Amino acid sequence: MTDPTQWVTQLAADGVNLLQMTPTRLQQVGQALVAQKPAALRHLLVGGEPMPLGLYEQLRSWDQVHTVNVYGPTEATIWSTCLHLADSDRLTIGKPLEGETAYLLNAKGQAVPQGVAGELCLGGDGLARGYWNRPELTAERFVENPFQAGERLYRTGDMARWCADGTLEFLGRRDSQVKIRGHRIELGEVENALLGLDAVQQGAVLAQPATTGEPTLVAYYVAEHELPVATLREPLTRQLPSYMVPTQYVWLEALPLLPSGKVDRKALPMPNLPSGGAGLDYRAPESDTEAEIAGRWEVLLGRSPIGVLENFFDLGGQSLKALQLMAELNQHFEVTLSINQIFDGPTVRELSATIDFMLRQKELKAKASTLTEIEL
Repeated sequence: MTDPTQWVTQLAADGVNLLQMTPTRLQQVGQALVAQKPAALRHLLVGGEPMPLGLYEQLRSWDQVHTVNVYGPTEATIWSTCLHLADSDRLTIGKPLEGETAYLLNAKGQAVPQGVAGELCLGGDGLARGYWNRPELTAERFVENPFQAGERLYRTGDMARWCADGTLEFLGRRDSQVKIRGHRIELGEVENALLGLDAVQQGAVLAQPATTGEPTLVAYYVAEHELPVATLREPLTRQLPSYMVPTQYVWLEALPLLPSGKVDRKALPMPNLPSGGAGLDYRAPESDTEAEIAGRWEVLLGRSPIGVLENFFDLGGQSLKALQLMAELNQHFEVTLSINQIFDGPTVRELSATIDFMLRQKELKAKASTLTEIEL
């Protein structure tokens, strides 16, 4: 596996016709696999973690191989749903296999309607008896089926929603839900949006502790080279609410993996980005107005120093902090700065120019009021 070319050569020599891999592992060897196209290979099962949209589109165009996106936990032994990529026009985890059942339930154990997120609960022939010598955990995770007497369901802890075509869209782990600034966020939903970006080959999203005292969303991504923050942030802003858009972005040459081929999230590095990682050279304030604004940013965002060319929102700012900044600046400078002016000019230098202009207009207006009209 450390030498993709040699590994694919061995696949061809052994006449392997069916291959099962995680998306992350497949992306590591995929280029060599598609380039050499082992003649015997006919079927590819991809599962164990969410499939990136870019990989989905690549595999759909591979006519030689019948590719299936498979989903299922060990407790359901093992695959419970599948999606045949050739028959789909959107990426989901498909429908239950024959002999398997799937329900989406809310916290009260009630079925949720189409399009609403719920916990994915599985039943059917593949269900395990429980956990060996762990009766309490078995009772917690293996529950009675409220819709079918005498049957059991396994609570996967995964969140999903029913699509209009009857397939299941995977949204991430229930225990990956975090609360930031009062909003509950499904990290899986943010991660899916990140993986949908053309330039991103692989990715993961975590809530990491920040100096401001509350967690901040950090996006880890694999791409051909490090990308400007705006290249990632702007398309995500169009897809997600502002509170779900990551505030920090970390480029990695490869994601750390577990022996199973899944992403080792515990091994992802803590972000260490200068001035929020905007990739700009530090420029110190050059006027009293710039110094005042930069100082307030440093307190609000928990970062120091902050250069005059850096973007408020790339440094971790969001709408609530923008409102707080607006109130502070209006009070200090005695102006009427609007929230839109912060969004339109989100750097210290741009805000300083706006405030200086407002102060000059205020001064001119004050002078005009002292003039006396005379008749010539």
